Amino acid sequence: MIRRIRCSTSSSGRALGALAALALAISWVSPEAQAAPPSVSELTAAIRHNREAFFAQKSYKFQFTVNSEIQNGGTFAYKSFNVTNIRRGADLHTIVLYPKGTLRGQESLPEYVRHLIFYKNAAIDTNDSFMEISPSIFTQHFTYHQYTDYQHIDAYKDLPAAAGNLSPFEISQPFLPETVEKSPGSYRVRATPEVIDGASCWVLERPGADEIWVDLDGLIHQRLVYWGKGQPRSVLSKSLDFKTVAEGLKLPMKLVVDHYTNPSSDPKESWGKIAYELTIDLKSHEFNTAKDEDFLIKPSAGCAVNDYIRRVQYRIPAEGEKPFEVAMTIANLEKTPRSYYFILANGLLFGLLLVVLTGKRVLKAYRLRATSLGGEQSPANP
Repeated sequence: MIRRIRCSTSSSGRALGALAALALAISWVSPEAQAAPPSVSELTAAIRHNREAFFAQKSYKFQFTVNSEIQNGGTFAYKSFNVTNIRRGADLHTIVLYPKGTLRGQESLPEYVRHLIFYKNAAIDTNDSFMEISPSIFTQHFTYHQYTDYQHIDAYKDLPAAAGNLSPFEISQPFLPETVEKSPGSYRVRATPEVIDGASCWVLERPGADEIWVDLDGLIHQRLVYWGKGQPRSVLSKSLDFKTVAEGLKLPMKLVVDHYTNPSSDPKESWGKIAYELTIDLKSHEFNTAKDEDFLIKPSAGCAVNDYIRRVQYRIPAEGEKPFEVAMTIANLEKTPRSYYFILANGLLFGLLLVVLTGKRVLKAYRLRATSLGGEQSPANP
């Protein structure tokens, strides 16, 4: 009997100990998990606050590399390239350096550089051998902004509308928080947070269409966009290694972006699979240092220029060329007085008339001489 009591007491003690341990574990759960989730408007306001810190900078200069990896039969033209984005209000200068052999299928192509500029309402697109100058910004000026695009930042807000379609990123990677602000009722916040790259994030989602992992500081650590509501995955972007880059502003040092197969063009068995992955590494960043010289470029020697503003076409001469010699010769001739040409023409006409008259007199004398000698006329001179 005593032994039974001891066993019962021992079992009760173990049960009470387990309950105490459970209570202690619950008490140590993170504050975010215990608290009620923030509202859609609270998370949207946090993102907006972070965006305001970004746009408070008068200018920025980002230098980054883009590396691609093909998967599951996907396609992406370039293996890698380096980009420099310089922005100051509506001024833009994007420099893209393509290393030798970076274009898939044409590895023999040499290294080359492309400049895309919009400055003082003039747009330039040049690759050092050909340059176009236009009064309207081109669609291509809205490309090669991967670092800000995949953070869902509307870096184009100060630019005029492109002379063509807008950047495709406005479709595949809708800007934040603008997308949520346009339709806040279609979004909700999941009940519990999730950890992404060591950060506790709340999931702001439009079920089956858009999922955003954002912390309470408004930093977006991950986003998954679908091809449409109920459709397969489209793009998964991850922002990693956030660091303070300016007062009140943190930005990621690395982005990893997975692009999935397209259900409108790829076979159904490949839907939801990664087509290619982009890794974007930020190499350097500067704020509030841009100068006018950063948006100017000198055409290379031999570059053909198509200037739509002045409606002229010309070529930049190479070193040693003297392209103005012919033009100067023609210009000097045009400056010669017209009376000179009149005198010259009259002199030539008088000389020609003199030759004709002299020839007739010589011919007549020859005939008279032939008659006086009793000879026959030459068949050549009847």
